Amino acid sequence: METLPCRPVFKHPSYIMSEDGKLIRKPGSTRITSSDEQNAEAASVIEALTEYVQGHIRGLGLLEHWIPDADDHARCNIFVSNIDTADKLLVILQNQVGSKPGIWSRSLCLSSGLAVGSMLDAIERALDLGYAVAVLNPNTNSVSLPGHKTRIPIANSFSPENHVLHVWDMFIAPAANLKSIFLLTYGNGSSLAVDIVQRQIVRCEANPGEHMRIRAIAAIEPSQVVDGGESGGDNDAATKSSLKALTLAFEGNPDYPYPVRLAGVEDKLGCTCVSVGVDSSLADNQDSNVAASVGLALEHALHFFQFADSPHAHASDLVETFIANEIVRLQVDPTHARVAGCGVRNSVDRAAVGRGDYNTQFGGAGLFARVFGPLRTSRRDGIEQHVVSNSLTVADFDLLRVVGKGA
Repeated sequence: METLPCRPVFKHPSYIMSEDGKLIRKPGSTRITSSDEQNAEAASVIEALTEYVQGHIRGLGLLEHWIPDADDHARCNIFVSNIDTADKLLVILQNQVGSKPGIWSRSLCLSSGLAVGSMLDAIERALDLGYAVAVLNPNTNSVSLPGHKTRIPIANSFSPENHVLHVWDMFIAPAANLKSIFLLTYGNGSSLAVDIVQRQIVRCEANPGEHMRIRAIAAIEPSQVVDGGESGGDNDAATKSSLKALTLAFEGNPDYPYPVRLAGVEDKLGCTCVSVGVDSSLADNQDSNVAASVGLALEHALHFFQFADSPHAHASDLVETFIANEIVRLQVDPTHARVAGCGVRNSVDRAAVGRGDYNTQFGGAGLFARVFGPLRTSRRDGIEQHVVSNSLTVADFDLLRVVGKGA
């Protein structure tokens, strides 16, 4: 008889987890005041929160895999449900300094609960709809080990791009039973979707038996898609064509409900983008934390994926047809279904990506200070350009990335 995973328990000396997934300070616990102690407590809470969420992911049946392997001291984990018999897969991608599998936003987990800040709802809904699920870990690229003065790079995960392409090549692409693959991205995760699409285009060209199994991409609050965001386009024609045909972007906007199209955002991203409105209950946090849009967009994104997997949908007009159907289904006046203006809320300054302290990453000093007090630390990371030729082989593709990193 198969043993079911134990229900995870949130363990922290100063906080408890409520039944509805919200963090509460234990009655009588001592509030600390020094900066060093506040930083240490914040780090310990995030660690406990991550362990708790990942315990739930294991409980949902996803298997924990280690890159490069479980025996390596420099390693990172990913979570993948059994894809050996599945015919459709949902890949969850984000790309933010310090992000961990299972969590969209640490600050939203702290301020609004796991239902808003974690990936658990997305994973559960996808599993209920019959998808296998893969949760990647692109931002764990090095580790600190005893006896080493510098951090040790993780093999096959030394950068976000290296991580996702390794997982694609070793876990996902070899599963020939997967007929339909869907990418759900948040924020800078859209840049990693570009890498995956480019890789699959190259695989299709190199292998006559392979085809474009990526059916659709839902990009929530993307920083860049087809044209590289506000910093300009850098993708080849084949990649741009595929991305434009497959991608629907979702962005929070207080002035327009779903599915009103945001023309200004579309012009900058190079793909169709619709508003998902805003959640009034999270009004205090949404200006500084666009991750609140995930909960608003999730149902529509899954609906988009189901539409893309239906027999009548064609890649050449997939997104336009879906939006036209949504306008009819929701009885939206066609004359008000697309508005001009609006800029990309989550656009990236490539020179500044990955720079910033905990206060910025956790949604602003005010929010995190109210929970733990001010934090003072920083980490660095980056996003590289996306350039690939139609004639590149997979080996050429990898070599180009190594050379591009100055090796």
